[in-house]
Amino acid sequence: MKIKKSRLREIVHGIVSEAAKEGHIQKIYKRQFTDMISKAASGGNKNTPPFTKKASKPGKSGPVTEQVNLLAEEQIEYSGILKINLGPRVISEVGALQSFLPEEARRLKDEDMHMTLLHQSVLQPFADQAENMDYPVPPAIVLDDEVFERTSPGKKSWAVRVINQDEMREYVKHIMELLDSQNTNPEPERVFHVSLANLTGNPRDSVK
Repeated sequence: MKIKKSRLREIVHGIVSEAAKEGHIQKIYKRQFTDMISKAASGGNKNTPPFTKKASKPGKSGPVTEQVNLLAEEQIEYSGILKINLGPRVISEVGALQSFLPEEARRLKDEDMHMTLLHQSVLQPFADQAENMDYPVPPAIVLDDEVFERTSPGKKSWAVRVINQDEMREYVKHIMELLDSQNTNPEPERVFHVSLANLTGNPRDSVK
């Protein structure tokens, strides 16, 4: 059976594209695995609740349950806001959704994408505690399959909602309880989402 040059070109292009995608995801896995090993080797990292058991001595890994937490896809980070950094699985799903964005949309880089749990205005009174807290493992992010547009004066961004809204809200409630806050639902209007793109590609220019 003969294959026309045009068809052969399509096949080769498809193979190269898939290989590029796999290489991109492998880089993400490698970066996260390196971070995991670095943290495990540091010693003195507290375990899951009640956050009392530590690694036996510096240079040794922590308890098995801690190592399991380090292997979790999504990682919590406090940087003024409280957010979940995306793991390779979610980043791959986001990449597929980004391919349907309009021409004016400028994609956010993989390392800039996250899901905000709590705004900095909520956490400011608890800044010291939030900075030093050992956070429980967050729920896995489950994305919707529909991109929606968000606008505000001078800004426009594209995002995807998270399906497990109630699960995320319960996690936020737990965090606020750990911070000894009287208000365990400080942002009842928040719709948990992941921003995919905006007009500049700078994550600070996304609609809040």
